[in-house]
Amino acid sequence: MTKEVEYFNVTVFGESFTLASDEGAAEMDDLVRKVDFLMRQTADRLKNPDAKKVAILTALKLARDVSFLEASAAKQYECGLGLIKRIERELAPESLG
Repeated sequence: MTKEVEYFNVTVFGESFTLASDEGAAEMDDLVRKVDFLMRQTADRLKNPDAKKVAILTALKLARDVSFLEASAAKQYECGLGLIKRIERELAPESLG
């Protein structure tokens, strides 16, 4: 069952947008607040923060964070597989007798 698309009026980094999403209002509000916070944090670190530069630097930070999380998830997955194999070996009938 697909979620219904809703429209949200949001403001990010002083710019107003209308966004369409199947996320709920609370989730969308949380995402908008996070992006706005990150963009303002990025702007505070720049001498001449124009919106385009801030958006690009913020997108790069988010992409780096996603890459880190993907690598971490893959490592955890591999570790989990190793543990499952070890448990299976320990529980194999020939190791019980």
